[in-house]
Amino acid sequence: MALNFDHDDMAVCLDMPIYQQEMNECKAHYDSILGCKIYTVANIPPEFNGGKEKLFKFFRDKIRVSSQDIIDNNGRVLTEFVIDQDGTILGAKISQKKLQDYTILDRKILEIIYQMPKWRPARCGKINVSYLYKFPIAF
Repeated sequence: MALNFDHDDMAVCLDMPIYQQEMNECKAHYDSILGCKIYTVANIPPEFNGGKEKLFKFFRDKIRVSSQDIIDNNGRVLTEFVIDQDGTILGAKISQKKLQDYTILDRKILEIIYQMPKWRPARCGKINVSYLYKFPIAF
């Protein structure tokens, strides 16, 4: 079974001031759960150590799925998580699902997300910012 990753949707979390010109390039809304701003655009997005290919390899090496897992998830799991200012993973969840509706595969994927090493954080101007990363996985 092949895993396909599509992660063009991205977003970011910041609690410190940024110069006005740089702020114009970074778009945000306040997240009441995290207690900070979440940006949908940053000057420099976060990066997994080694880039996208290493991220894909990390998941391929860790994930084990059954045919039933794929059926239960309609062949796709849409995840999102915050990459904090220091590169730590926070707030991982399955998009558009309530916790009580998570499948076994959903839980496996979240476990793998929390096993990821620190990322290179996103930047808005010269400041590291927390970034909401949307990461769809298709089987």
